[in-house]
Amino acid sequence: EAHDLVLPYSWPCDTIWGGPAVLDSPALGNATHCHALVHRMEGEHQGELGMLGYDNAHFWFGRLSSKHALFSKLYAACENLEMEQNLSGEDKELCEKIKCRRQWNWTSITNLCSKSTCSPGIHSFCDKIHNLE
Repeated sequence: EAHDLVLPYSWPCDTIWGGPAVLDSPALGNATHCHALVHRMEGEHQGELGMLGYDNAHFWFGRLSSKHALFSKLYAACENLEMEQNLSGEDKELCEKIKCRRQWNWTSITNLCSKSTCSPGIHSFCDKIHNLE
């Protein structure tokens, strides 16, 4: 249902899922961000049009303007996240790399979340990022 709510505001065409498109909406940026989050949370599961959630999230994050207000807010909040004590090696390096970026990077976050099923520490870190978003 969340998908169907944001679809008319984030896609410029009428669809069977969301109904008529709402063109030129001031909600476009926020709806696109929410649309991407819905698909990222689908994760490795298949969604509409046969795409996996992570792949579809990449598509929607790619449509989000780099000037969106969330970029600087999420960067600042993520910078203050506490690292999980049980992270080591590659997991810790990946999380540190994301935390230390000077510009928020949706691709890196989505890639990190796609690895979260293999690591409880990464999963916890991604949950914190989701909560920030």
